[in-house]
Amino acid sequence: MLVEFDSDAFFHDERRPGPFCLQQGLNTILGTENTENSIGKSTTLLIIDFCFGGSDYIDKAKDVIKNVGHHEIRFAFLLGGETHYFRRATDTPKMVTVCDNEYRPVRSMPLDTFTAFVATQYGLEAAGITLRAAISNFMRIWQRKNADVDHPLLSYPADTQANGIKRLLKLFNKYQTLEAFVAASDEAKRQLDLFNAAGRYYDLPRARTITEVNNNRKLIEDLTADRDQAGRQAGLSAKEYTLAQQAAIDEIHAQREPLQRRLNHVNRQLGAMRRAKGLDKEVGLTRKFDALTEFFPDVEIARIHDIERFHHQIREVLHGQFRKETTELEDERERLTQAIEELGQNLRALSVAPTTTQAEIRAYGELDRRIRALHAANNAYAEEATLKETKAQAAETLKRESAAILQDIEDQLNQAMQRIDGEITREERTPPRITIHSVDKYSYSIEDDSGTGSTQRGLISFDLALLENSLLPAIAHDSMLVQPIEDQAFDGIVQTYARQHKQVFLAIDKISRYSTQTQQTLTESAFIHLEPGRELFGRSWSKKKKRKATASE
Repeated sequence: MLVEFDSDAFFHDERRPGPFCLQQGLNTILGTENTENSIGKSTTLLIIDFCFGGSDYIDKAKDVIKNVGHHEIRFAFLLGGETHYFRRATDTPKMVTVCDNEYRPVRSMPLDTFTAFVATQYGLEAAGITLRAAISNFMRIWQRKNADVDHPLLSYPADTQANGIKRLLKLFNKYQTLEAFVAASDEAKRQLDLFNAAGRYYDLPRARTITEVNNNRKLIEDLTADRDQAGRQAGLSAKEYTLAQQAAIDEIHAQREPLQRRLNHVNRQLGAMRRAKGLDKEVGLTRKFDALTEFFPDVEIARIHDIERFHHQIREVLHGQFRKETTELEDERERLTQAIEELGQNLRALSVAPTTTQAEIRAYGELDRRIRALHAANNAYAEEATLKETKAQAAETLKRESAAILQDIEDQLNQAMQRIDGEITREERTPPRITIHSVDKYSYSIEDDSGTGSTQRGLISFDLALLENSLLPAIAHDSMLVQPIEDQAFDGIVQTYARQHKQVFLAIDKISRYSTQTQQTLTESAFIHLEPGRELFGRSWSKKKKRKATASE
């Protein structure tokens, strides 16, 4: 069990309040008589969940990181008679540090390794369930939105009933008995889903009814006769054209495509060079020099002549390079054009036999395509029927093998809920009931009672029944879950909490409304008392800062 946790970030009463020591049974976070918010009750529960390997303390309490900064949580578990000490930081939550009994670091391990170790100590690993899968559903904390009173096995809003029942089977250590049957059923569903998805994505032909299959068969017979006639008219057989000739045609296309791409590139280069050909044109400036001296008598005509001769030399060099590159490109273009033309001749020779017209080839090919499409549609119908039958058989086998196991779990939970809820309400209210219809469907309700307080009480009864009868190691209930429950019923809930051999974490306000015995139990089990001025982190950043008065005020 979790025996303590602490952090240097915790602060109230002008000092650090920790470490917080926890015990077997009920561990209470006390709030105020005025139901003050933003003092740290839910956050404390999220920190406990963080100690159990959760991530919502970081993901759903971002205001803490923003206002306090990244910090480290130190915590210890008593497992197998030995206390183990750990540290986990908010800026490196995927790693856990193993410590000595003074919380001095010894080594680090990945979070998955840590949760696997704790799960093994709780006996969860042998049942095939991880620590987070086992406990997350039942850490019912306000920010986590997992207190659905109609679906108690939903771990998060988008969770499924199938996932919830799978976790339930594992908590009762029954899943491994059914694992092979579940896997077979899941695989059969997956194969059918993939088949249907492929058909939609690629728009594959598929017959939908046996009548359509029979009509396709008759049409295939008629089209086959027409195709054979077209083949005889073309002087071809299906094998001659569709296999040998088509393979040769495909090979020619494969050879021609890179040649055509290179030819296009060469043509673009030649076009660009022609546009730049103006570089080789002679530009004479000498005849203009005499007019230049009329405006600039001191100009050095000899110097200008030297510059012009230099430009002329450059033009000669560029002109030579241009002629050389153009010649090379034109030679390459001629070779490419010739090669492409030869391949084209070969393609025309393959595509049309000497006695065959293109129209005859197209007629034969279209008939053959329609026949193959009809065969594919009928084959798809047969394949779908096989997949559906496999899925139905796997589902029926799973239903048969799981029936007794699911009934046993259902009976255990309902008997426990009837007893617990009866103690809570003094047998004055109808207890909740769960019906597990299959491995992927259940229903849960309180007959003839859908009031808020009753449904919240029922959810608590469900959690307690599971805590007492399964491998579930701990539960957490936030104040939002217990507040609507009538006082007398909550008196009974607290006494049930207190007698548990496993850990219950409770956040609650306004305890003066309950009986003296309940107040005493809650006070004695409290490991922290939070109120304005004694917040978990020493302050409440949600409240607006008061404006300082000015001199004129």
